Amino acid sequence: MFIGQFEYNLDDKGRVAVPPKFREKLAGKKNEVTLVVARDLDHCLSVYPEDAWVKVAEKIQSLPRIEEDVQRFVRFFFATAEECPIDRQGRILLSSDLRRHANLDREIIFLGHFHKFEIWNRESWRTQETINSSPETQNRMKQLLVKLGF
Repeated sequence: MFIGQFEYNLDDKGRVAVPPKFREKLAGKKNEVTLVVARDLDHCLSVYPEDAWVKVAEKIQSLPRIEEDVQRFVRFFFATAEECPIDRQGRILLSSDLRRHANLDREIIFLGHFHKFEIWNRESWRTQETINSSPETQNRMKQLLVKLGF
């Protein structure tokens, strides 16, 4: 399970170290770890260990293909996803296409998100934090949790 928030910097080649807390979760899987990085609808990147990626892909495959928006999402999500191996220094290389989608420059944030983690532009995430902590948003989230039985 990926939890927590970590600030890192991209290097000039688009490489970034995966936080040690996240690498620990991946270490038991095998010697060479490959992550799958996909564009997210929130203009960040979603990063999956291979086994979690397969589960997500299977769930998406079960969606009704007749729905036009499902087709759009499948293309959006899978067409630009990339396998990103972790190198010996614990880094992954993010392509220019992925970096452009998430508006990643130098300062980025890794966010734990249960079975995956996300990579955000630091300023974009700070904006999201402001929205998430507003009384209106907090109230909507409380109502949603009650509706879902929490």
